[in-house]
Amino acid sequence: MTWDRRCFGPDVSSSLTFDELSQMSSGIRFIENVLKHPVDKDAAAAQLEDTRKLFTKSIVAVAEIHAGSTIPASALSLRKPGTGIAAAELANIIGKTATRNIQEGEFLAWEDFR
Repeated sequence: MTWDRRCFGPDVSSSLTFDELSQMSSGIRFIENVLKHPVDKDAAAAQLEDTRKLFTKSIVAVAEIHAGSTIPASALSLRKPGTGIAAAELANIIGKTATRNIQEGEFLAWEDFR
């Protein structure tokens, strides 16, 4: 401990002031409190699933895609809600073959291509 950083001594620069000790003590108490009340992340995720779907994006056709044709990147986009195929799967769908006619504005489903 040091009264002031301007004091003389070899360890003054690495010592805590009284204000810093108080701040460290408060931080320790806060961490102790947090550790006493762990969060069940799986339960929290399940509780927020509907909200998550609302704000995530799915793959949607922005142009008509005919059955038997190759699905081009230019015919696809990402839109909310996240109730269809996840946006992260976009690269896996480009170049696949459509199994049915897909209308502009339709969200894609896994059954729509092979």
